[in-house]
Amino acid sequence: MAPTRRPSSCRPRHPSRRPQAKPSPLPPSALHFATTQYAGAFLLLPQALRWRAVANDCFTDDYGTLERGLLTSVFAPLVGLGRIFHCDPMNDLGFAWLSGGRRCPSRYPVGGWRRHLSWHEVDAFCRRTAAWEWVEGEDALVSFDDHVIPRWTRKFRIPKGFSTTRNKHRRCEKLFFGYDVGSRRFLCVRATPGNVGRRDLSVSLTRRVLREGRPRSLHALFDAAAGKSDADVRALWDRVEDEPTLTVTLRACRYPTRLAQWKQLPSGLFVAYEEPGPYVGAPAKEIRLADQDLVVPVMKKLQERFEGKIKSASFDRGFHTPENQQKLGEIVGTPCIATKGQEKGRRQQKEGTVAFRKARQSHPGVESVIGALQSGNGLQRCRDRSRQGFERYIGLGILGRNLQTLGKLLLAQNKADCQAAKSKRKRQAS
Repeated sequence: MAPTRRPSSCRPRHPSRRPQAKPSPLPPSALHFATTQYAGAFLLLPQALRWRAVANDCFTDDYGTLERGLLTSVFAPLVGLGRIFHCDPMNDLGFAWLSGGRRCPSRYPVGGWRRHLSWHEVDAFCRRTAAWEWVEGEDALVSFDDHVIPRWTRKFRIPKGFSTTRNKHRRCEKLFFGYDVGSRRFLCVRATPGNVGRRDLSVSLTRRVLREGRPRSLHALFDAAAGKSDADVRALWDRVEDEPTLTVTLRACRYPTRLAQWKQLPSGLFVAYEEPGPYVGAPAKEIRLADQDLVVPVMKKLQERFEGKIKSASFDRGFHTPENQQKLGEIVGTPCIATKGQEKGRRQQKEGTVAFRKARQSHPGVESVIGALQSGNGLQRCRDRSRQGFERYIGLGILGRNLQTLGKLLLAQNKADCQAAKSKRKRQAS
């Protein structure tokens, strides 16, 4: 027998289940035009209109398509239009208002406006709309990189560049940009043909951020493509010397010859750091950085060894820092470290003392002695990778060079007109 159920009308209602009055719909607004699924894009409309005002001063509008072309180019990526021909099936009236019309734009006027843009106009627009306020007065950490855009058209002459995705040279254009790591924003962008490299614009991009962004200090990060040759690295060094608030971090190019030379250096010359691996449980990655602060401790040891008899010391310009210059002057009487930068080097040579100029003129003799040690005394390559073996190689090479010099002096005493006793160096006045 089935159990009898109590009628629903007799069951007591839960207080929360009582029927509530339905809200009455609002009357239609007089400003309502149409519905859209891109309502969030209207938040960017004030900024887009400010860009539109800047574009009036940068672009020519011969056919009256500047406003439609610019606004469509701004909002199309925001709403998800990946290609320009995706504008044809678009029928959202909200996107039509965003692009500056009552109907959705067609690809033909927008594409025609883009194709007739001048490179100089686009570059001027990018310069005037860069977000320099993000780094003004701040300690900026900016990474400089480039993006390759392949081009398949044959209608125009487009220089070839190397495409990393295809691993070959092909027709392309490049976008060079500066990315602020702190705010995670793009600061500046510059378009170039495909045959322009990162080393060609490394100095100019750094100078542009310093001049227009006016940060309190700038730490510029570059990949190895910015220093493919010694001249490229030297240009960045000169820029660092000219700007006291600039610091540059540049990854060295891993050429096979350089890798072979680096591997022969003893591990004691580097400071090892560890970074976590690419995944959980992966072994740590070891990074070795060269220790360049060797000027002061080495000179202190030499001065103590020779009982303070060293009167002057000359170093290459790669060792120059204001701190090294000051501390070296406390150790020796005539410190000679050339400053980085051509203009500062000329000024230092002009304003330097007679002792400084004399020591600087004698500095190239050190380079010739290094070449002689490499070519004639077995220091072209060290085959022993231990620190003790490295020091033994250096010591034996210098000992052989000193024996040759002593032999020349003895021959000059016995027979001054012999060929081995002759030297092209200028004799110092007694």
